[in-house]
Amino acid sequence: MALAAVVLGMAVVVGYVLGWERLWRPFPGGPATHPLTAVCFILLGLSALLTRPTQASNPSAALAFLAGTLAAVRMLTMATGQDDAFQAWSPFGDTLAMGAAAGQPISMGLGASIMIVLLAVGLCLVRCRLPVLSQVMAVAAAYPPLFAIVGYVYGVDDFRGLFSGMTLGMGTLCVGAVLGRTAHRGPLRSLLAAGSGGREARRQVLLLVGVCFALGFIATRSGFDQEARILAVETSVAVLAIVLVLLNATHRLDRAVLRRKDDAFVKPPLVADLKKARSRGEIFLVYQPQVNLADEEVVGVEALVRWSHPIRGLVSPNEFIPLAEAHGLINSLGSWVLEEACRQAASWDEDVLKGVAISVNVSPLQLAAPGFADMVQQIEHKTGLATERLILEITESSMVRDNERGFRLLDELRRRGVHIAIDDFGTGYSSLSYLRDLPSDYLKIDRSFVRDVPGKPEAEAIARAVVAVGKSLGYQIVAEGIETRQQADFLQSIWCDKGQGYLYAHPMRAGELADWARKRTRRVAETSPQHMEV
Repeated sequence: MALAAVVLGMAVVVGYVLGWERLWRPFPGGPATHPLTAVCFILLGLSALLTRPTQASNPSAALAFLAGTLAAVRMLTMATGQDDAFQAWSPFGDTLAMGAAAGQPISMGLGASIMIVLLAVGLCLVRCRLPVLSQVMAVAAAYPPLFAIVGYVYGVDDFRGLFSGMTLGMGTLCVGAVLGRTAHRGPLRSLLAAGSGGREARRQVLLLVGVCFALGFIATRSGFDQEARILAVETSVAVLAIVLVLLNATHRLDRAVLRRKDDAFVKPPLVADLKKARSRGEIFLVYQPQVNLADEEVVGVEALVRWSHPIRGLVSPNEFIPLAEAHGLINSLGSWVLEEACRQAASWDEDVLKGVAISVNVSPLQLAAPGFADMVQQIEHKTGLATERLILEITESSMVRDNERGFRLLDELRRRGVHIAIDDFGTGYSSLSYLRDLPSDYLKIDRSFVRDVPGKPEAEAIARAVVAVGKSLGYQIVAEGIETRQQADFLQSIWCDKGQGYLYAHPMRAGELADWARKRTRRVAETSPQHMEV
């Protein structure tokens, strides 16, 4: 929509340059679009295209601010009686003068100016991460053209001259662009809900709007005078405003229900954004190091996927991974994550992280996809990563639905040299038979078992038992969520092999991880006994 608004604005400007009146006055004798109006809508359209709050989006706010300033100056000239001076200023002054002489003045009217200012404020609010207020501005900006459209449908002459066709088109497109950026919040969220609540909201809105327009049409065709017909238009638009207010109130009352995890509510804009996220560069990986608890040497890295949404900021993997699984996006996303992680690990061969293992989480749906083992092998060959350095992390629940097929797949991967880790042990089915039979190499203790040790006897007993069972079955034990030195010391004392957590490092980008590893290596070297003796 934003691009279409820019194209229409450029068409108006080209019409003035080439003298093609039909481009800025679509209907002979009707209202025309002022060139400055077209310029403002071009700026608004470009601003909407560039709106990326979590990325370098200051140009977006600057363009919106410029458009709003131009429209505000226009409103100021109208308020101070400087209308003639404003109309005279233009690179197309001759064309404007000829229109005025012919009794068809080309004016940047008050309605267009108000609409531009409201849209500019709305786009700036998107930049400030205030999508609900931005939506309010966009809805308010829709009312001037809405009056014109309703008046045209009803045949009320007083409203036909508010906007030219091009101004109406550009304004409507810009309103749609701003609403599209904010549809995940506010009353429009209720309208876009995929569940029964969303369908009911859409049905009620369509019913109220339909009845409203039908009554207004009857009123304007019943022989009333012009003032009564204008009143019918104003009443119809006022009813639309009431509908939006009631919808917003309903949304607020149902918001707690819509946020329940088991609700069927799905945000279509978020799904659509997820489909385009990789091509836009919004999906990226962060890496958290894993250390040997005995000497704290970095022996592995876990790759974690992140999504930087242009409006919502960082979206939790707990939200977008299930969304990707539900909409058939997980296989392509998962293969990209695996390839990117392997490529990055291979690039560390000449760095301080040379030889470290790379762990990648795998969805149960990826395991169920045909040819998964072959895909893993192709990625290893493509990226040049040694097979023994790759660790695929799966959850216990991945094996429950089709454990026989899953066991065969894991066994095949291990035969090819890939290591398998059971992730989040103890939070799923936690069956000891699965732990005994799963063809895997690593057992990862969930952070919920690490959080309360040492100091809580029950938690210590569980941690000791998990480590003892895992070690007796030949697993290497990895503890997640280590945040204190006391936790690390306790886990080492019960023969846990590796650990990761904020005590050592937060998840970070690849370049930051390499810098962290270099500084850590220098610090260890400086504090070593050999260095101190020298």
